[in-house]
Amino acid sequence: MPEPPPLSRIVNLARTGAITQAWAMFTDTGLADVIDDPKILTLKGRLLKDQARQASGPMRARLFLEAAQAYADAARIRPDSYPLINAAAMSLFAGQQDHMRFLAREVLGLLDGGGGVGETPYWHEATRAEALLLLGDMEGAQAALAAAVANAPDAWEDRATTIRQFREIAEALGLSVDWLASLAPPPTLVFSGIMGIGSADGSAQQGIEAAVQQSGVGSAYGALAAGADILVAEAVLRAGAALNIVLPAAPEAFRRQSVEPFGADWSSRFDAMMDQAESVTVVAGCNSVTDGSIKLAALVAQGMAMDKAQRMQSRCTSISITDERRDGAAADNIIVNVDRSVQDGVSTEVPPSKMAMLIAGVDRQLFARYDLAEMAILHGMHVAASFDIEHAATVLARLIESRSTGPLAANAIVAENAHDISDVEIARTVRIAQSTTQGTIGAIMEAAMVLKAFYPEAGIEPLGELPDQGRASQIYALRNMLRASRTIAGGNRFV
Repeated sequence: MPEPPPLSRIVNLARTGAITQAWAMFTDTGLADVIDDPKILTLKGRLLKDQARQASGPMRARLFLEAAQAYADAARIRPDSYPLINAAAMSLFAGQQDHMRFLAREVLGLLDGGGGVGETPYWHEATRAEALLLLGDMEGAQAALAAAVANAPDAWEDRATTIRQFREIAEALGLSVDWLASLAPPPTLVFSGIMGIGSADGSAQQGIEAAVQQSGVGSAYGALAAGADILVAEAVLRAGAALNIVLPAAPEAFRRQSVEPFGADWSSRFDAMMDQAESVTVVAGCNSVTDGSIKLAALVAQGMAMDKAQRMQSRCTSISITDERRDGAAADNIIVNVDRSVQDGVSTEVPPSKMAMLIAGVDRQLFARYDLAEMAILHGMHVAASFDIEHAATVLARLIESRSTGPLAANAIVAENAHDISDVEIARTVRIAQSTTQGTIGAIMEAAMVLKAFYPEAGIEPLGELPDQGRASQIYALRNMLRASRTIAGGNRFV
């Protein structure tokens, strides 16, 4: 049996949403059989809780009950408020309200007696708030959670974890969740706009600055072309938010095509933003900037922003910069109107191409059922392609809802037509399908984020990387449709 990994490694996997990978690492190294270590038992409860949240019916209740037992066993060995409060909440979700109330009172007694102080002042008060909420004391819960937030006003990830569990508790007890909205972390932002804005256009900069401030952004996702993109990126950093760049081609190619023609000033500003970005994602398989790669990168950015918003229990907003003189459609879709000013001899046109979705599976009948054109057979896998990217996303959503038994895989690419799709991309899609388990749809990152852009309620889970043809492909599992999407008020699509 492999040597057990550091518990922090498994915890980090769970925090990123890699639930299957975390549980596999936990069980494969024998940790699931440990019965006398409170840290391991607490982690076991956490991993079972994550699985229960993805399950339904009797399996959901059973997993919550197993999570409650693991947490309770940890608290019995070493009395502590963290496993005990989780044992109480899991008991509620498993349908055992009497036991939940008993444990919640035990938590309050532990805290009042100076025990179970929590790993931080935030968690001490948040745990008290959770116990009070479980006992139906809304006023006390709100006061305690306000104290927790005051202890750590910038602990956004901790707050997101709290809000998620409080929402689940309140819904299980039939209580209002409206009061939690004001405590949510700052929204994520997806931005896009035109090239050809003068580098010294003060009016455009002021309008964009105001829009970014209005959004209240915590983290932003978008490209970095000369003009609107760079102006938004600069405003995002001035607002103290995290900048996540999503490019439709390798940085050198993108800079050469979409930045340098507009002048040295834009080029230096591009370099500065790249240096200060929290992350840079390049849409795989795109060697140059084309119409299709721009659209695919925009959808990927939107999906990433949506996914981050859901993980942070926040909202997703958008900023669009245009010269078409139109109004914003909703509070979460901010429109900034600017004037385009392109130098003579500089073109904003890009070569044509299309987005496409490849889907591979063993069931040939599936493609006919969903009006997908089969284009290849490789290693017993049938591969279909759709150049209607929204239709392909709809197919994936339906396959998830129908719990199709796979193996299936999806890959979002850019090509001019079916004949232009490379054998490498076909083989990559088949390889992912071969690596998936029954009941799971595998997807390259781009395909997973496209699905998330069109269907925010789609559940996606990172599985790790698949080394292939000199580059590693990030792989996701498309597992279930979330019960409710709380990321957006007033609409959930920006495309």
